[in-house]
Amino acid sequence: MDNSTAAKNARAFPPELVAKLGLIPDSVIAKLAEALPLHGHNFAMLKPAELEVFDFFRKQGRKYGVVASIVSDADPVELAKASSQKQQDEVMRRTNSSVSIVLS
Repeated sequence: MDNSTAAKNARAFPPELVAKLGLIPDSVIAKLAEALPLHGHNFAMLKPAELEVFDFFRKQGRKYGVVASIVSDADPVELAKASSQKQQDEVMRRTNSSVSIVLS
């Protein structure tokens, strides 16, 4: 990250996050800017591009200080029966589930 990008990040984010965000590649910062507005959206209504960004942070977000998850009223027994993430996602789409994107 060059100095001008670091300066832009310093203005765009609270001071306590600047040190951590300085370690994040610019491409991930761009994805983070797309991901944060997804917080609170209905999981079943995500567009393919939004789902791709959500999945990126669900799988790799922790190393960048981002926790992406689904908050749901789904039956825990039905979720436990699902044998893959794809099947769990299908259960989540049928219930009242929302996206959660949080900086940790």
